[in-house]
Amino acid sequence: MPEIMVTLRVKSGQGAYACNGVTDNSGAALIQSTRGSYTGKGVPAGTYLVVLSENITLPAELEPQTSDEDLPPAAQAEKERKRNEFVSKNRTVPATLTALRTSPVELEVTKGQQAAITIDVAKHR
Repeated sequence: MPEIMVTLRVKSGQGAYACNGVTDNSGAALIQSTRGSYTGKGVPAGTYLVVLSENITLPAELEPQTSDEDLPPAAQAEKERKRNEFVSKNRTVPATLTALRTSPVELEVTKGQQAAITIDVAKHR
């Protein structure tokens, strides 16, 4: 799947790195690590939870507006319900793979070795 954000969250190993990348048209992502002013290809050795996320474009009428604050509470809740329903119906990535703390997919990275993972999205539906 193209244009899916892949985030690696440190489970064990070196912490305090932001590790992420975006999939290309073939579904592959090159992960980069950032720490302070340092940015480099790949990630430090360790065990990571793999989290996927996607950008779902909402129709204009469901986009949050500052004027929403003027709506009655029931109307605000209804708009939020419709927004959540739209996202749920248009989601490509299963919710189980988008949970930052509980993703079931792990990647073990060993120093000096290339690591790769293939995720069968259908398996996690």
